[in-house]
Amino acid sequence: MATHPVLTGMTRHALDQLTTDVRTLIDQVPTGQRPRHRKLAVESMIWAAVLDQRGLPCSLTAHLFRIGENQMRTLIKQVRPLLQQHGHHAEPLPIRLVDPSELAAYVMHATSTTG
Repeated sequence: MATHPVLTGMTRHALDQLTTDVRTLIDQVPTGQRPRHRKLAVESMIWAAVLDQRGLPCSLTAHLFRIGENQMRTLIKQVRPLLQQHGHHAEPLPIRLVDPSELAAYVMHATSTTG
């Protein structure tokens, strides 16, 4: 669900391209300074930073990726500048989502009205 176009604000193809481009930027960072987490792939960190740009609360993003909120904050803080360096600036979601049930309902509603 974290990569759903309704949440990311971009097509899956565009998200894949952004992920590839930002992954390249991450690979250029010296090894000891790269964003990393024992449970999350680099791609997931990039997706989380995109959701942060869209205005999803860190607590909800952490829930989606099943890690602690403080860990998520740290990862987003590390990846956000790379998204900005790439030139990616996402529009905020048109709604404030605070819990998983609201998120699921929002995606289901948006999907049913566009599909």
